[in-house]
Amino acid sequence: MAGKLVNVEAGRGVASLLVVFYHAEKYYFGTEKYWTDGVLGGLFRFGHAGVEFFFVLSGYIMYAVHKRDIGNSAKLLPFMQKRFDRIYPFFWLVLAVTVALYFAIPSAGEAIYRDPWIILQSALLVGWEPLNSVVFVSWTMWHEILFYSLCALVIAFPRIGVPAFALWIAASAAVTLSGFQAPWPIYWTMFVNVLFALGVGAAVILEKYRVPMPRLVLALGALIFFGTGIWSNNVTLSDPASNSLFGVGATLALLGGVQCERDGYLRAPRWMVTLGAASFAIYLTHMLSLTALAKLSVKLHLPTLVPALVAYLGLVLGSTLAGIAIHYLVEIHLMGLTQRWSRRRAAAAAFPNGGPAA
Repeated sequence: MAGKLVNVEAGRGVASLLVVFYHAEKYYFGTEKYWTDGVLGGLFRFGHAGVEFFFVLSGYIMYAVHKRDIGNSAKLLPFMQKRFDRIYPFFWLVLAVTVALYFAIPSAGEAIYRDPWIILQSALLVGWEPLNSVVFVSWTMWHEILFYSLCALVIAFPRIGVPAFALWIAASAAVTLSGFQAPWPIYWTMFVNVLFALGVGAAVILEKYRVPMPRLVLALGALIFFGTGIWSNNVTLSDPASNSLFGVGATLALLGGVQCERDGYLRAPRWMVTLGAASFAIYLTHMLSLTALAKLSVKLHLPTLVPALVAYLGLVLGSTLAGIAIHYLVEIHLMGLTQRWSRRRAAAAAFPNGGPAA
């Protein structure tokens, strides 16, 4: 997008890398199948907080990019088309590869991943239980699709959409904190949805005000975020207390980071921006890459030859580089094809006879 802030893009890269560190440690170390030794004392068990960071960033980006579209119903279809182009084609490619692997190697996953109904829900990113998704990391995207649906309503019908969004956020907090057993899909009102609102709030603040002492705000946000990780590294994503602390830390870091860049104090290095640009590809493909690298390591007897820490860093680096390569070699080109098709389709709809009248 035009005027993209590199510190925000870098934040996406940090979030994706945290998730890679988390999954590498969780599934491949301290286990009899791969490396029996743990690594770094489980330091990155809080890496799931990359998801909380993503949600805050998503809220910020949606408002910052589309605030001028609010109340303009003509912007609804372009918004929906852009969201579709950005998410579904590449995701469907990853899903197709994953489904093919589960059918080719049934022992690689549960039978549920070969169930046509589960595959359909996985493809739509809509359904009852996101944790049953064939591409299991895509459960977060179910939340994103729900958020984008509310954004679409705000854009087209703000008098309905804004109260609906506020009600959704309030319900996500109230249902979780009350312990109410909802008859609807649980993810609709999980507490983590509140973090989208924190991101929107950050965007509104940055639109209207200058954040004072931004370097201090950035440092405080990082301290809260990573301090919470050290304090609660065994806490799951469904814990409202850690959700809140991670969300507040991410929001303060975002406020400080954006203001620092505006003031010329701090600009993320190129490698972090590259990581951010490739974050979607890294996020969606890292489990495939990690699994492939881990299984290859077993074939080569590396768990008995290579120290756990070296192997851990190697798996993280390898899967991250694979995601970056997939971003440049596949995702960018696929997105370009989809966008060109969308533009041709829009032009055909505007001029069904091949062009404006002479």
